[in-house]
Amino acid sequence: MIARQSCSALRASVIVPINFSSILSDFGLGACYDGKEAMIEDAELLRRYARDRSESAFAELAKRRLDLVYSVALRQVGGDMHLAQDVTQRVFADLARKARELADRTVLSGWLYRSAQFAAADVVRSERRRREREQETQTMHETSSDRAGEADWEKFRPVLDQVLGELD
Repeated sequence: MIARQSCSALRASVIVPINFSSILSDFGLGACYDGKEAMIEDAELLRRYARDRSESAFAELAKRRLDLVYSVALRQVGGDMHLAQDVTQRVFADLARKARELADRTVLSGWLYRSAQFAAADVVRSERRRREREQETQTMHETSSDRAGEADWEKFRPVLDQVLGELD
C-alpha cells in the first residue's frame, strides 16, 4: 500500500484530464484509496454520471480506476501495452454506456475487473484470428507468386487462346 505522504505527492503530480478521451490516453495516472469510503465515492460518482451526465464525475472515477483496469488488461494480453490500452478503452466505454444499469452497485471494482478480463479475452481472440488471416494471406501470396506458376502459365496461354478462339 502507498504511504499517505507518497499519495499526497502522487496526487500533486497528477494532472486531472478535462475529458474522457484524454483520461483513457493517459495511462500513467495513479490513485490512492482510503478503503471503504473510496468505494462509496465511486458508486456516487457513477450515479452522478448516470443521472446528470457529469463528465467531471466520470473523469474522476476513470482516473481512480484506470490503473486497476489497465493492469488487469496488461496481464491478460500477455504484456502487450497497445492491446492493454485498447482493452482499457473498451472497458471504460462500456462503463459509460452501462452507467445507468451499474449506478446502484456499491462496489464497482469487481465489475471493472471482470469486464477487463472479458474484454481482454475478446481482444486476444480477435488478434489471434487477425494474425491467422494475415498468415494465410501471406501463404497464398507466396504460392501465387511462385515461379513454377509462371512456367505453367506459359504452357497454358497458347492453349487457352486456341480454345477461346474456337468458341466464336
